[in-house]
Amino acid sequence: MHDRAITIASHLPYLAAAAVAQALLESDKDGLARELAAGGFRDTTRLAGDGTVGGAAALNRFVPGAARALADRLRALAQELEQRPEAALKQLALVAGERRRMRMPPAAPTAPPRVRPR
Repeated sequence: MHDRAITIASHLPYLAAAAVAQALLESDKDGLARELAAGGFRDTTRLAGDGTVGGAAALNRFVPGAARALADRLRALAQELEQRPEAALKQLALVAGERRRMRMPPAAPTAPPRVRPR
C-alpha cells in the first residue's frame, strides 16, 4: 500500500517531468522552444533534474503500471482534444479545481542561496 501511494505521489510526477523535458530535448532542434520556455516549463520539469528519485522509482514494482496508466490517460486526453476540444478543456478545468481544493502538506522551506567565498 505504501509503495503504491509513493508511486503516485512521488515517482509518477518525476517520470512525467522527465518525459516533458525529454520531449523538449528531442523536438527542439532549432532551440526556439528552449528560448520560449518560462516558469511553467521550469516548474513542470523541476523534478527531472533530481536524479535521486529515478533510482528509487526504478526499484518500485508499481512504477511501470503507473507509467502505462499515465500514458493511457495522455492518449485519451489527446484524442478528446482532437474530437471534442470544448469537453476536454472543461474536464481540465474541473481537474484544476479539484487540485486547488486538495489538502497538501506545506512545502518544505527552501534553503537560502549559498554564498561562495571569494
